[in-house]
Amino acid sequence: MPFEWTFGLWPYWLFVNVLLLISYFALDSKMYAKEPAEALAKDAEYATKLGLRGASGLLFLAIIIIAVTFIPSVDLHAIETGHATASDYVPRREVVMLLSAMTSFLVGDRGASFNLNKFTWTPILEVGALFIGIFLTMMPALQHLGQIAHKIPLGEISLFIFTGGLSSVLDNAPTYVTFFEMAAQVPGEPKVAGVPETLLIAVSLGAVMGGAITYIGNGPNFMVKSVAESAGVAMPSFGGYVWWSLRRLMPILVSMVLIFMTGSLWWMLLGVLVGLVILGPAGRDLRAAKAVKAD
Repeated sequence: MPFEWTFGLWPYWLFVNVLLLISYFALDSKMYAKEPAEALAKDAEYATKLGLRGASGLLFLAIIIIAVTFIPSVDLHAIETGHATASDYVPRREVVMLLSAMTSFLVGDRGASFNLNKFTWTPILEVGALFIGIFLTMMPALQHLGQIAHKIPLGEISLFIFTGGLSSVLDNAPTYVTFFEMAAQVPGEPKVAGVPETLLIAVSLGAVMGGAITYIGNGPNFMVKSVAESAGVAMPSFGGYVWWSLRRLMPILVSMVLIFMTGSLWWMLLGVLVGLVILGPAGRDLRAAKAVKAD
């Protein structure tokens, strides 16, 4: 699939992120206003100017992104068909990514990494162990899904729901690949990489946005939890996180689907109404924050 094609999804991204940021800002304001005076004084004591340490890490991150986008890996198709050459067995992409990560670790700003960020290997090991288990156990489920694909009604909304639902409890990459292959069997024009574009949009959005519903939907979700807990910050349980996402994220996704994917004026108007309802709690949170400050 053309890498630059994903840039065309910016209206969906912008809609979801604007509503999320408004909701989070309002909630954060309310919770911050409830902090005891001692905690607020400590915040003011340790306040520093906004700056950037360890900027060299951005260079190595850019190298990894370029490797993912443009450098080929093992050519599985050539191997399966028996036409592979020696170079087809070389995981060039992964080699570049590992070298970039190792170089960043060895020559990067160690003060920023180990003193300010208090870097440890524990969260990485936890995430690695969790996702090895997920990848091993998800294969039978995805294989079964591929076998019954022809029985599933595959449309724009259903693909978004199926992809997002599985992405929330599995990893988004293999979930994306599975539904990509399923969507490729559905007729429709115009096509992108052999898939009807409307269905590809649904699969892409579902795989990415659905991953935010639980801790294990995306590696960074669980990573942030582990990092926070290692720093002594209390985090919600797995069920607690899901409860928060059902209240704060799911209504926004519903609104996005109604506005962008239904193609019906009445459904779009309902989506706008849902979006306005989402802004209601945000307004209440901001008023609550102002009331606490006034007291």
